[in-house]
Amino acid sequence: MKTLEELVAARAEKLGEMKALNEANPTMDEAVLASYDALHAEFKALSRNVDIVKTENKLSLEIDDVLTIDDNAQTDKIGAVSALMTYARTGIVDAEASTTIGGGSNGAVLIPQEYSNSIMTELSKTTAMRKFARVISTNGTYNMPIGGATPAFGWIDEGGAYPTPDLTFTNKSLEAFKAGGIILISEELLADESFNLVSHMREQIVEGVSLAEGEAFISGDGNKKPTGITGDITLVETVSALDVIALSDVEDIYLKVPAKARKQGVWIISDKFYKAIFRMKDSTGNYIMREGQNGMTGTIFGRPFEIDDLMTGATGLPLAIFGKLNDYAIADRGDMAIQRLDERYADEGFVGFKVYKRTDGKLASAKNVAKLNNA
Repeated sequence: MKTLEELVAARAEKLGEMKALNEANPTMDEAVLASYDALHAEFKALSRNVDIVKTENKLSLEIDDVLTIDDNAQTDKIGAVSALMTYARTGIVDAEASTTIGGGSNGAVLIPQEYSNSIMTELSKTTAMRKFARVISTNGTYNMPIGGATPAFGWIDEGGAYPTPDLTFTNKSLEAFKAGGIILISEELLADESFNLVSHMREQIVEGVSLAEGEAFISGDGNKKPTGITGDITLVETVSALDVIALSDVEDIYLKVPAKARKQGVWIISDKFYKAIFRMKDSTGNYIMREGQNGMTGTIFGRPFEIDDLMTGATGLPLAIFGKLNDYAIADRGDMAIQRLDERYADEGFVGFKVYKRTDGKLASAKNVAKLNNA
C-alpha cells in the first residue's frame, strides 16, 4: 500500500478531477454522470485506504510508547507500564516495578517515565500553549532570568575594551502548582483483558489535564495556578464588539509586535475571532486568513494560527494573541502520580483514579506578544 502522504495526494487529485468535471458540465448527461460516479468511487476507495493507514500508524505509536530498540530497556519499559496497568485493573502494586507515594495501600503510584512521556507528547498536541511555548523539565523551583538578554557587540581597537552588556537582571520564579482530577473507568472495562487500557487511560488523563492547563496557560491569575500569557501582555488593542472587528484591528496587533519577532510569530485565536475574520480581505482583495491543506497549519498574514476553545473571547477577555510565544515558559516539576479509588464510586460500578502533576508557566518578556481584547 502507498504511504499516507501518497494516498492523501492521490485523493486530493481525484477530488480535483471531480470538481473540474462538475464545473465543466453543470447539467450532466448519463455519460458524464457515469464518469463522475467512477471518480467518486475511486475517491471513496482512497479515503478508506487513508483511514486504514492512519489507524495502523496510531496503533504503531501506541506500541512504540513502551518499546525501544535496546532489548534490556524494552523489557524494563514493558514491565513498568504493565505494572501500572496491573495496578489499575486490580489495585495490586508491584513493589519492584512501581514507586508509591504516601506508603501502604492508600499511597499514589508514580506513573512510569515512558508512559508519562507519551502523555506529555499528547498534551503538546492538544494544549495550544504547549505547542508553542518553551517547555522545561525541572526538579525544583526554576529561576527565569529577565533582562540583559541583548548581547553587546561592536568594533574594537587593538587592545581596546570590549562593549559591556546590560548587567541588570531580574528573575521570575517558576513554581510547581498542582493540577489534578479524577477519571472514572467502569469495572467491566477494567476486567476486560482485551480492552486497550493503556491507550484509554492516557486519553482520559490528557483530556483532563489539557483542560486545566490550557485555561491556566492562557488566562491563569497565578493564584495556585500558572500565570496565563494574556495577563502579562502590554501590547493591547481593544474592539468594542465582535461585529466591528476591522482589518485595521487585525493589522494593528500584528504590527505591534517587533519585526524580528513577527517572523517567528504565531497566532492563538478564539473561535469568535476566527468567525469574525473568516471572509476578511486585505486592500488587494486577498483573504488575510488561509485554511491549512493536507494537515498543514492555517495562516493569518502568513503566520500559523491555532484555534483554542479555552480562549472564549468573552467580554473583557482576549479574542486573539500574536507574537513570539516561546517567550512563555512552562516548567514541569517531577513525576506524575495516580491513585486508585476503589470504594468511592463502587455503587455506580466505576473505579476512580486520582491523577496529578505539577507545573507552572509565566511570560518571560512582554515586548514580543500582542493581544486583541473584546471590550
